[in-house]
Amino acid sequence: MIFKFSKINRLFKERQYSLLLAKYSAQFNKSLLGKTIFESGLYSQFLTDPQWKGSVFYAVGLLFYKDYTDFRVYWRSFSKKKKLSASDKRIILKSLYINYPHKAKAFCKFYFPQDKILYYSILSVIDEKLKDNSLLEISLLKKPQNILLASNFLAIDNPLKQQYYFNQLMDVYGLRKIVLINYTKAIFSTNLRCDRVKIEQKNAENFPLVSILMTTFNSQEFVENSLLSLIYQDYPNKEIIVIDDCSSDNTCNIVQKISDKYSFVKLIKLPENVGTFVAKTIGAKFVTGEFITCQDSDDWAHPEKLTKQVEPLLKNKNIIVTFSKWFRVTEKGKAYSRMIYPFIRLNPSSALFRRQIVEEKTGLWDWVRTGADSEFNSRLKLVFGNKAIFVINKPLTIGAHRENSLMTSIETGYSDHSVLIRQQYWENWNNWHIKQLMLGHSIRMNYKNRKELFSIPKEISVDINKISRVFKKLELFL
Repeated sequence: MIFKFSKINRLFKERQYSLLLAKYSAQFNKSLLGKTIFESGLYSQFLTDPQWKGSVFYAVGLLFYKDYTDFRVYWRSFSKKKKLSASDKRIILKSLYINYPHKAKAFCKFYFPQDKILYYSILSVIDEKLKDNSLLEISLLKKPQNILLASNFLAIDNPLKQQYYFNQLMDVYGLRKIVLINYTKAIFSTNLRCDRVKIEQKNAENFPLVSILMTTFNSQEFVENSLLSLIYQDYPNKEIIVIDDCSSDNTCNIVQKISDKYSFVKLIKLPENVGTFVAKTIGAKFVTGEFITCQDSDDWAHPEKLTKQVEPLLKNKNIIVTFSKWFRVTEKGKAYSRMIYPFIRLNPSSALFRRQIVEEKTGLWDWVRTGADSEFNSRLKLVFGNKAIFVINKPLTIGAHRENSLMTSIETGYSDHSVLIRQQYWENWNNWHIKQLMLGHSIRMNYKNRKELFSIPKEISVDINKISRVFKKLELFL
């Protein structure tokens, strides 16, 4: 019994919530079960299962699936009847700032008046200004969130000051400093580089080949600097496969010119638009490297990224995949996270993995238009276990938060309607993982029998006939 509880505690520390729900949920009390479901993001259960009515978790369900007014009516009654724990308040605050960040501001100020960093983070994301200079003192503390908040509030419209704060952040993580390409423009993924330093010449053949997949779609404004950030990586042996998803702008011409100059950059043009994750799967069929990783076409990679992510794989054959951190920046140079705090988070597209064993044991990305990286990463974790995963706790990518990106567009990102679509997809694949674990079945992405796995919201599904046509034109097998 002691062994079982120690295992449960370990799984909680490792955030293996699907495994906990599949194997141990019958042993949980109601509070612990609710927290596990909450951390799994299975919020619809709080509305569909009657046991949660009258609890704080029912309020969570209302915030994710109903209108704010429904939540407000319920919360007023609930908070009067029940003495709120710190955990209850945190759960609601987190749910608020994901769905209603402007409402989270007042909630945070009322229930957590001492948590100034969280409050300032909310103000930053909702684009409000500070009314005093209290952040100046906090900015002196050399912590990542503090530094980025200082930049957001104190360096707005001042690119050189933004560069100063961002380099303070690089110092905290022991990374080379960044440089603005154009000192009159704000920090952004298209306006970043690192000074090139003399590195001891290494024979590329002595290092395993890393294949980098980049998908593009009408990315002419962003793709060049993103590609250059990969070309200028310190790691000596790499190939870059760019899969263009039927762009109608100048993207392919830009990539082709770069490919003409650098032989390790290859361009694959898709005849029809099939979405970034089908495009990645197609790209994976052209790679020759021992390792695969990806980069979005509007992201900028620090030159040390590949080296730092490959090193653990070379040192330990039991490591299957490495991840790294990132933060996103708006076109005004402000650090941003939809999750409010912290700004620096796990980069969902940073997985750098051993190609052969991953393709064999888990398969690659689901064929949907958005959200498949989270499912893929969760599958890796469940199949190989935490000991096979190594996270580099450094922000090795700076991403773009912009209009019409995959993360923000109405069709695929976090607009009001699409939040619900992505949430439905998230719950569907999580429930599939849990079901497979309960039955002791494989959690492998099977493209030939994809319909049998779990359902996909029609808004983000990709027509299988279209996929089949693209594969056929490229002379590939499904």
